[in-house]
Amino acid sequence: MERPHVPIQVRLRLGDDASAALAEMIDTTVRAAIDEAVDRAVDRATDRFERRLAEELGKLRIEVHTGLAALRVELLKWSFLFWTGQIIAIAGLLAVMR
Repeated sequence: MERPHVPIQVRLRLGDDASAALAEMIDTTVRAAIDEAVDRAVDRATDRFERRLAEELGKLRIEVHTGLAALRVELLKWSFLFWTGQIIAIAGLLAVMR
C-alpha cells in the first residue's frame, strides 16, 4: 500500500518530520483497519463453512443409518428364507429315511 500523500499546505504548516509522522500514523491505522476487516471476514466465512459442514454431515449420517437399517432387514429376510429352506430339506430327508 502506498503511503498517503500529504498536501503541501499541511507539510508547510506541520513541517517535514510531522508530516511524515502523520502519514505513517494514517498508514498504520488503515493497515490495522484492513487487517481487522480481513480477520472478521475470515471468521465469518469459517463459521459459515463449519455450520454448513455440520449440516451436510448430519444428512450423511441419516442416509448411512437408513441404508444400514435397510441392509440389516434385507439380510435378516434372506437368512430366514435360507434357514427355512434348510429345515424343510432336513425334514424331507428324515421323512425319506423312515
